[in-house]
Amino acid sequence: MSILQSWAILRPQRLVGVVLGVSVFLGGCEPPPDITETSTEDSADTVIEDQQLTLQNATLENSTEDGQPLWKINAKKTVYSENQQNADLEKVTGNLFSEGELAVQFQADRGKIIQDGEKLLLRDNIIATDPRNGVSLRCEELDWFPDEGRLVVRQNVQGSHEQVELSAQQGQYWSQEQRLEVTGEIIATARQSPLQLKTEKLIWYVPEQKLESPEPLQADRYEEISVAGQTETEKKISDRILADQGEMNLETQVLILTDNVKSTSQDPPLQIASNSIIWTLIERTVSSNEPVQLYHLEENVLVSGNRGFVNLDQKIARLQDGVRGLSQNEEADLYAQKILWNIDAQRLEAEGNVIYQQVDPPMNVTGARAVGQLNKKTITVTRTGQNRRVMTRVIPQD
Repeated sequence: MSILQSWAILRPQRLVGVVLGVSVFLGGCEPPPDITETSTEDSADTVIEDQQLTLQNATLENSTEDGQPLWKINAKKTVYSENQQNADLEKVTGNLFSEGELAVQFQADRGKIIQDGEKLLLRDNIIATDPRNGVSLRCEELDWFPDEGRLVVRQNVQGSHEQVELSAQQGQYWSQEQRLEVTGEIIATARQSPLQLKTEKLIWYVPEQKLESPEPLQADRYEEISVAGQTETEKKISDRILADQGEMNLETQVLILTDNVKSTSQDPPLQIASNSIIWTLIERTVSSNEPVQLYHLEENVLVSGNRGFVNLDQKIARLQDGVRGLSQNEEADLYAQKILWNIDAQRLEAEGNVIYQQVDPPMNVTGARAVGQLNKKTITVTRTGQNRRVMTRVIPQD
């Protein structure tokens, strides 16, 4: 039997092998023993079943019925199974296509073609890169499903991009949508903003430059600080944000967080709580159009409103609609339509239907405007009406 005849018999129906400078070996293809006329048919069947096709330095391709490429593989060694539907690969490189377009370039130590190319398995030291967007994945296991345009990655998954570095236990990448979903002990670090995300599920919409977590997450904003006697800087967490779900725009560096949101800052020592907040990393501002509470961790002052905005670098907060300020042990209580709070100086400026109450000495004052410090119970209330202006000063007794 010639090599050409053997290849014609053993070549899979869907796999197309393009052999460039290839050596072909047929296991058990030595000259067969003498065969009698009565046993010729049985002996021929046995020889074909035992034959194993091995290709060296081969290029293999698979395409759709209309000729669109699905994948193209270069392997240092390719060994086909007896039924010619599967093949084991060594030292593999190649391209994966999505609707005829190059979607992923890869390399791996080992691989396996399953069911005439319906599935491609890669194993050990895998690097897979989407040349369209620069996303690169490293892992130990990768399964490619050509009909779905889907990659499944497992074991020590590491993703890198000019905008994000991430690690996870496993994930899936949809080549047509350019969408990566990872799960399990995820750490994602933004490379162009001072932020690190931790969650159990993360969806990365690469063309839209958006990260989304539908599960509880922790977001840490950090600052680079200089250390005496050292040339390198250290990262110090300036703000920590917890939420049941959230998303981040990698281009604008804005976080949108929803459900049980809590942000804790070191300077100023402030805790912000709401069901929905927008966190701007560059300006370090927090805003909410839903009820929001601000709590000063050292002065024990709580200020709340139905809407709010905080500039943490400037240490200024503005709250509107049904605003309340409450001091330590509820000794001083202030209501107004809006409040401007200088967090560092602990100075409040309240306007609109102001009501101020305190316990000791007992006091209840109403007015149009109030200025002062709740933590020290020193408040000045201004009241207007009937073309007259009355100022009431509330001073606590020693």
